[in-house]
Amino acid sequence: MTAPSTASPDLDAYKNAALKTLQGNIDGLQAKRQEMKAAYIDPATKYVSSQAQSRPVATAFLSIFLASFLLLLGTFFAALCFTTFAVVAGGMSLGAVRLIVVLLRAPSLPEGLKTFQGEVSRTLAIPVSVNSSSVKTDTA
Repeated sequence: MTAPSTASPDLDAYKNAALKTLQGNIDGLQAKRQEMKAAYIDPATKYVSSQAQSRPVATAFLSIFLASFLLLLGTFFAALCFTTFAVVAGGMSLGAVRLIVVLLRAPSLPEGLKTFQGEVSRTLAIPVSVNSSSVKTDTA
């Protein structure tokens, strides 16, 4: 069984109909966008522009205040990101170093991993039953 050719007349008709429908939808959306712009954005822009032109000193102070606020907000966000990164990277580094130390001092790998798991559970206050789901218990 062979697949129909993409150049068959049946598919061309469907393709043309779909393209016409799509173009109609795009034209409708562009017309609505122009209506909304004319009804809401253009009057608001004219109002703000006339207010700014009639009060140049207030506009200057407002723009300076807004620029300072945005600069302060950006600085705060950058500091928050860098601090979070530093805390996470430091914690991971300390955890990796502690894992290496515990594994070097343990007599075997499973015992070292169990010891490290117990330290992490105590440090983070995670119950051992939640942290180690593969622990086998004897019921006999």
